[in-house]
Amino acid sequence: MLLRITTSFLLIFMSCLSYTQAATIDELEDTLKEYSIGYQDKNYLGNQFEIDISDLAESLQENFGDIQLEYVWEVFSRDPQTGTKLSTTFDTLWEKAIELNIFTPITSESGDEEKRLIYSSDLSVFVYKESLPLLISKNVDEEALLDYIDAAEDLWVYVYQIWNISEWELSWEKIIDSLNTYKLSFPENSNYLAIWWEKEFLFSALSQIRVENLDTSSINVVLISAYNTSILRNYIANSIAGKDFIKNGFIIDESLRFQTLKNPQKIMDLEKEVETNNYSYTPIIENTTIAPAFFISKFVNDLSNNWVNLSDIYIILLLPLFLTIVWIAKHLIWLSTLWSIIPVFITLLYIQVWIPFTLWLMCFLIVCNILISRFISKYTLLYTPKVTFITIINVLVFILFYQALQYFNILSININNILYIILFFIVAEKLITIITSKEFREYKKSLTGTLIVSLICYLIYNINSILVFLMAYPELIIVLVPINFLLGRFTWLRITEYLRFREIVKSIEE
Repeated sequence: MLLRITTSFLLIFMSCLSYTQAATIDELEDTLKEYSIGYQDKNYLGNQFEIDISDLAESLQENFGDIQLEYVWEVFSRDPQTGTKLSTTFDTLWEKAIELNIFTPITSESGDEEKRLIYSSDLSVFVYKESLPLLISKNVDEEALLDYIDAAEDLWVYVYQIWNISEWELSWEKIIDSLNTYKLSFPENSNYLAIWWEKEFLFSALSQIRVENLDTSSINVVLISAYNTSILRNYIANSIAGKDFIKNGFIIDESLRFQTLKNPQKIMDLEKEVETNNYSYTPIIENTTIAPAFFISKFVNDLSNNWVNLSDIYIILLLPLFLTIVWIAKHLIWLSTLWSIIPVFITLLYIQVWIPFTLWLMCFLIVCNILISRFISKYTLLYTPKVTFITIINVLVFILFYQALQYFNILSININNILYIILFFIVAEKLITIITSKEFREYKKSLTGTLIVSLICYLIYNINSILVFLMAYPELIIVLVPINFLLGRFTWLRITEYLRFREIVKSIEE
């Protein structure tokens, strides 16, 4: 394979144009110390291996033309090669040491011509016999990944990382391009794609394959996860139902990831191995369908097929739970909130925009609204124009606040969904209504309760087990209907009332 010098070589050498025919060997030696050779450190057993430094040699010739150079490649147990290009074939496995030495002829004090070493670079090439394409998350533990790669090298397997990304950066088109490059570049390549990621990615990745299968036919996949594989099968089924784009595939426990290194070439051999040894694995059933009775699962599948982000689908399923939490806070605990929907809106802002930014901006707007409210209280204004007037000022304050953060580089916020900005101004309008119609003390109590409940909802959003169960069994949200009906008949004292009147209750019990 053709290997090249890193771009930095040429850029820095171009800055050396001041070196003309008067350049000395010491100057050339000092210049070479700043460089390192870029090369492919992996090579398939028996495949032609090349390193070409012709660009470097031409740059040296241009800037140090009065100095003759000789390039010598030393490969362990082989005759040295001279010239700007190394070409060899490795017929044994493991790491191979290569050394590039650059000499220049000099005349000694005795008049004899000798060679002076002005540059030396030690290179190492890992020679493997098999390879495995791996799609991996940035969230996978780095130490676990390094252990996996070390184990692969012990078995002479090269782990080809197709892409190391997050769910938000996922692009199946780029993944397919990288996978095709892998198939063209690596002989005896694997016939399956290993996906090692968090649960969210397994859903999102397969959703996108489902939608953007491009011109590719069905593929083989092995999904590696630390979560219960049986539950994940149902979790994933809600994504892939409706299209048999997976030729063959199954889910294995993360502890079995090393098993893929023993069978990196054929998925059928790997499946036979885990089946023979009674390892825990769950097949992904082809032609998965969703029964009409599971209408919520079908709804999730439709959104997935239209490449709606997993987090957005999850939020939709969580809305009934969030509202139930607000009801419990208000009527069981007696924690006052600003309406029922405002805590939910603030939770969505936490998720999308980031908690500190949301809280800072809300505090800033609260202070501004109080000041504005006191100013316009001196004038007689109709209610709707007054609220509109304050809301417009809120919009301007939001723009100024956001620009100030960007200008002073205090905080970088990526607001990529206008819906959340609209939610923010709905919340601001409700705050304005409270400020202009109620005493500050009551307003402060309601706002505090709203922030507490919204934080509780945010914590629930980040519980992985809830995510998996809701995406695997979305019909569970139906249970909230009878729960809310029964809670609606609650007539006992609230928890805060028990605390408030605990002495009275204690005396009655005595």
